[in-house]
Amino acid sequence: MSNQWILERREVFERDLIQDFFEAKLLFDTIARTYQRNSAVSFDQLNAWVGSDENKGPLWLLKDHSQRLFRTSSSAAGSLYENLFDWTVGSIFHETIKLKEEAYQIESYKPLLEMKVKNKTHDATLGAIIQEYFVLIERAKESVPVAVQNISALFNKVLYHLYEIIYAGRGNMLILLLLLEEEKTAARVFGRDTYRSLLNRMFPEGPHAAWLAAGRYYLEGGWHQQARPFIERCLEIQPENDCALALLADIRTSEEKNGSPTG
Repeated sequence: MSNQWILERREVFERDLIQDFFEAKLLFDTIARTYQRNSAVSFDQLNAWVGSDENKGPLWLLKDHSQRLFRTSSSAAGSLYENLFDWTVGSIFHETIKLKEEAYQIESYKPLLEMKVKNKTHDATLGAIIQEYFVLIERAKESVPVAVQNISALFNKVLYHLYEIIYAGRGNMLILLLLLEEEKTAARVFGRDTYRSLLNRMFPEGPHAAWLAAGRYYLEGGWHQQARPFIERCLEIQPENDCALALLADIRTSEEKNGSPTG
């Protein structure tokens, strides 16, 4: 995959990267909630999240996607936020690989050693070795809360970088469509207040303008059916918006002409 090919499709890759990030972040939130309830992390959850070189999970795919996009930029826009995003995602990945290994040790080896002790199927020499491994497992258990906290802190950093990347790329309509079409997901990832502040920063004239811009984009492509809910959402926010009213009238005219119900 050449750098030029990526650069020519940068807007699509940016949208896909953000979508990948949403999935990876929400899966980590699930892992973190499980840890808060049980004071333990699940190896199976971590394995599904990060995956392996042969079967990459959402976090691994996000790391690869970030490197492919942000390390091939020929411009200085390889902005600092993009570079820091890529660096921080890489840090999350490496921290998670260590956590995954620790979870495996705790879940797989601790029961095995406990069974040997319980059944007393070992001599004094092996018993001493078993105790040494118990110490290693206890160290692994002690490192788990630190790792979860570190990953959570890194996600807070990468969210800040992503916020700035999205704002800087606000001309990419594919990103705007993603934010609006997956509004609930975006609000969960950023937090509702931060998500709203992002849209307000992108459209200082008001949130209605975001929905209007998305509706116009679809209309310009000839996609009247896709445009309609965006125009209607704009009118929910600003019922007397002349531009939205005119566009909705055009949509209804097109639907009548093509025999579609106008509602």
